[in-house]
Amino acid sequence: METAGAINDLVGEAARYYPELSQELVRVIIVHPGEVLLPELGEELGRYAERKLRERKVEVLKGARVAGYDGLSSRLLTARAFPRRLLSGRKV
Repeated sequence: METAGAINDLVGEAARYYPELSQELVRVIIVHPGEVLLPELGEELGRYAERKLRERKVEVLKGARVAGYDGLSSRLLTARAFPRRLLSGRKV
């Protein structure tokens, strides 16, 4: 979780030096299989971590697992449905 937040901050800061790279194009997504991040630290700290990540514009997908990656897009295993454009970056 900490690494995802740090990568998000680093890329966000670097983007300002590259005018052709819009910050809207930069996305950091955490895919987590459980309903609470960092379950080993307890629910309260897990929810706090999630809140802080979201404040920093890190997307959090809970209840999902990465099932595969083909070099262009990730495939998720989840009970929830996600729009194709969210997973592949392409509009349906």
